[in-house]
Amino acid sequence: MSPRAPLRIMMNLLHAQRTLTGSGYYSLCLARALLDLPERPQILGVCSPINRESFRIEGKENYSQIVWGRPWNNVMARRIEEWIYLNDVIRAKKPSLFFGPSNFLPPRRSGVPNVVTIHDMTFFRHPDFLTPARRIYWHRWTRRTIKVADLILTDSEASRDDIIYFGNADPSRIQVIPIGTDERFFVGADREGHSDRFNALLERFPNLPQRYVFFLGTLTSHKNVPRLVEAVARARAMGCDDMHLVLAGKRGTGYDKVAAAIERNSLGSVVHELGYVEDEFMPALYENASTAVLPSFTEGFGLPITESMACGTPVVTSNCSSMAEIAGEAAILVDPWNVEDMSSGLKRFWSDPALRREYRARGLERARLYTWPECARKTYDAFAGIV
Repeated sequence: MSPRAPLRIMMNLLHAQRTLTGSGYYSLCLARALLDLPERPQILGVCSPINRESFRIEGKENYSQIVWGRPWNNVMARRIEEWIYLNDVIRAKKPSLFFGPSNFLPPRRSGVPNVVTIHDMTFFRHPDFLTPARRIYWHRWTRRTIKVADLILTDSEASRDDIIYFGNADPSRIQVIPIGTDERFFVGADREGHSDRFNALLERFPNLPQRYVFFLGTLTSHKNVPRLVEAVARARAMGCDDMHLVLAGKRGTGYDKVAAAIERNSLGSVVHELGYVEDEFMPALYENASTAVLPSFTEGFGLPITESMACGTPVVTSNCSSMAEIAGEAAILVDPWNVEDMSSGLKRFWSDPALRREYRARGLERARLYTWPECARKTYDAFAGIV
């Protein structure tokens, strides 16, 4: 039997912004890892005029960009154009399959197998986090995506259960493939390079506190940042009076509640907002934190958990959703609804160097379970199974 030809994967990259976070970051990392597989699959990346530079992958003959559509700044206008016209592009290019890595597929079939990654069902589990208009949008198009998908990928068993429950999806069409941790984060064992990374970090953020709890993510209510601020205030009042909180991420919907929590607890000099942070500084930010914290109510995976662990930083995270599943016994798990429980977890690491060392070792081992080559291998095999 002759060897099977490499798959031609058309990958929808239109949903990402110019600065890659969340599913946009997943899309780029997965594309790079797929391109490096021995099968040498071809990837046709459908980009917008706005994000084309973010998805430029140099030196890969098996990767090509299709810059498509108008440079819409309005998300809904961009989606409407995609839903009406993108199938024409799919039919013209005749890929082996069409892959939507950012939760959605066009509402009509295009004549090739459709695969989607639905990262989570947060806005089904917590509809109150959305305005009524956005709730209708997310719910309607997620359900439509589930109907037209030949295969649904998701990041965790927790997300799989939610897709089945809220989306009424056929379990046989869902495959769990944990996402990877980029190799650049595995600096936890590289102590020789620490001082250089730290000096570069201080040059970029000269007012960074000497010790801090670190949070990475959009500053929103559904990431539970207001309660995190309250937990830090509680920890400081209970003896950890030198604890600072560093927040890296853009302000999002519900940020007013974050700001109110900071003001209510008089933490203006204690909470440090860095905004969007360039990739090159992220390992050092994790590495130099006393603790990293991800207290969300739900996550599809919780990438800051494994990135922190790879950097050798102990983690406090929620005892629910995917976070407990991904962290295992390598993190302190807390009730995200309970400020006192969260505060207790932060205080344990802050005041106990031996405990930090123990969880540092656990985390370094745990992080190695989640790599992009492994994610790409399983993803490609899943694609091949339906073509």
